[in-house]
Amino acid sequence: MEIYKMSIRELTIVEASQVSGAGNSNPNYYRDAGETLIALGEIAKQYALSDPQYFGMDYRVITATDPGLRQEAIRVVNILCGGKGGEKNVDSWIKLYS
Repeated sequence: MEIYKMSIRELTIVEASQVSGAGNSNPNYYRDAGETLIALGEIAKQYALSDPQYFGMDYRVITATDPGLRQEAIRVVNILCGGKGGEKNVDSWIKLYS
């Protein structure tokens, strides 16, 4: 699986918890990161319903373009993907879903 084709919708909590990491001893670390990514998508969905700037936009595009959501999404994807690929992955959401 190429990490740059992953989307928030495709990443479930179970899948996120199964991502192996570089020696993190906390078993909930990746599960928490996955839950955070899913929560960012839920926040973006609310933006699409209520904020005129984002009205009707796909939640992944909102996550990738809103400054606060974007930085957090990049951080979380980096956690899930071994420390790299977050920015490239988040940028791909703009291309795929806009």
